[in-house]
Amino acid sequence: MPQKQLIYGTIIACCIGFFTYAIYNNWLIFNLPFFKTSSALVSAEKTEKKRISIFVPDEQGAKNETRTILWSTNKADSCIHLVNEWLTVLDEEGLTEKKTMVQSASFSHNEQNLLLSFDHLPFGEAESTHTKWMIIESLTNTLHAAFSDLKNVAFLVHHQPAEDAHLDFSQPWPTQGFKTAKPPRNLTQPTRPASSPFTIMIDPEGDSQHTGRIIDDTFERGITLQCAEELKLRLESSLSGIRVILTRFPGETVEPLQNAAFSNRLKADLFIHLAFYQERQAPCHASLFYFLYDPIADFVSKDQSFTWIPYSTAHTAALDTSVAFSSILYKTLQPLHQQGMFQLHTPKGLPVKPLIGIQAPAVLCEIGLNNKDAWHLFVPLLTEGVVSIVRWAQQKNIQPTPVAETIPPTTTVIL
Repeated sequence: MPQKQLIYGTIIACCIGFFTYAIYNNWLIFNLPFFKTSSALVSAEKTEKKRISIFVPDEQGAKNETRTILWSTNKADSCIHLVNEWLTVLDEEGLTEKKTMVQSASFSHNEQNLLLSFDHLPFGEAESTHTKWMIIESLTNTLHAAFSDLKNVAFLVHHQPAEDAHLDFSQPWPTQGFKTAKPPRNLTQPTRPASSPFTIMIDPEGDSQHTGRIIDDTFERGITLQCAEELKLRLESSLSGIRVILTRFPGETVEPLQNAAFSNRLKADLFIHLAFYQERQAPCHASLFYFLYDPIADFVSKDQSFTWIPYSTAHTAALDTSVAFSSILYKTLQPLHQQGMFQLHTPKGLPVKPLIGIQAPAVLCEIGLNNKDAWHLFVPLLTEGVVSIVRWAQQKNIQPTPVAETIPPTTTVIL
């Protein structure tokens, strides 16, 4: 008798388990009339067709196109429609390597800040910094034209801060863009000690772990290192009383902010980052950048007497000098520009990643090359430009920027 009860109990338990599993997975559905209800869902959001301005990158800056899109009373939905339309225009113009989509858009409570998440950034790693900036600038112009109250945009990829080898997206970008700053007229500071050499740090792009972009059949890291070594030899033979230091050697791995800490510790007077990329069409492009997060707030005079400063504001210590040095280098490179050998762009302040956390006057020089040996053409002019910077600084009695300890960044997770 107990054996039969055990068998019956097992069968009943199996049946109950089967029916429970079937109901849970919608294999078995009960539709009982007295549980049936009906309701009409009425959306509170209204949509309409609206003509909006789309800005896309152009050789002269940006060109404006008018498109008709669906516009909703929900600003986040309208923003997604707008940015997807902008991405469609970029794809039609052949400015993107692969299809990019917006994952989400979220405005702050005062509608002045926007979190914009993509499945990937709308440009490739091989693009120049100038091209990447023009693409981002065209997007911020498009957003500013559609949402007049919007001031800042934070760019995300898969809802995390976007990562790029050349531009820094850890801080929001202003929708009104980065305007070119005029060189300051007066930079006179206390006289430099006579025994102190003028320290120049040359930072070639890449390291043993980061090959950089490909130029013909050669990695960018190899070409920039050759150029840096040649530039160092020329500077040491052209000037006395200077100290030229390379930030890396073959086979060396550079950790994040390592070069910034190195430069700040040595109290460098000039930091130059060299970068090259492949350019198929002539003329090539050359760009000069200094570091800038906020085109307004960064130029406001700040008290540098504190011992600890955030890494994100380290560049403000010598920002005016960085602008002046980039302008001198720009004037030196102009002869080749006037001869039509390459297109030289006006120095621009941007959040360029290689210069983050550096307190010394810092300039990023990025040049497009038609072939891997074309860098030899630019070394004499770069040498002349750096020599002009050193002589100008000595004439102005520019002293090394007082170095404070820099607080490293912390990991930021945006939910």
